[in-house]
Amino acid sequence: MIGNRLARQTELATAETLARPPAITQAGLPLESRLSLVSTLPALSALEQSWLELERDTGSASGLFQSFAWVESWSQTYVRDGGPFELCIVAGFEGERLVFAWPLMKVREGSVTLVKWLTE
Repeated sequence: MIGNRLARQTELATAETLARPPAITQAGLPLESRLSLVSTLPALSALEQSWLELERDTGSASGLFQSFAWVESWSQTYVRDGGPFELCIVAGFEGERLVFAWPLMKVREGSVTLVKWLTE
């Protein structure tokens, strides 16, 4: 009897938790979510472990040009202080877990700065 009551209370608590929508920020993101801009080579290196875990969790990178290995190699080769390319990688986190990395770059073309896919 006590076991049945406890099981029923657990079912209700679980159903209540699942039915409750996550807390949302004013920007429409779940409360524990945040965006981060990676714009330096040291910041990119600091993201390595999380990015590799994301690749493992998803089975692989979405494509060669989105893998950490490629992005790091390209960045170390082409990103220089005062050079035409600047890192502009948008990283999305839920809590401390990286859930996406969007590899972009800033490119100066004349007097205009554009944001493009990294390596475009």
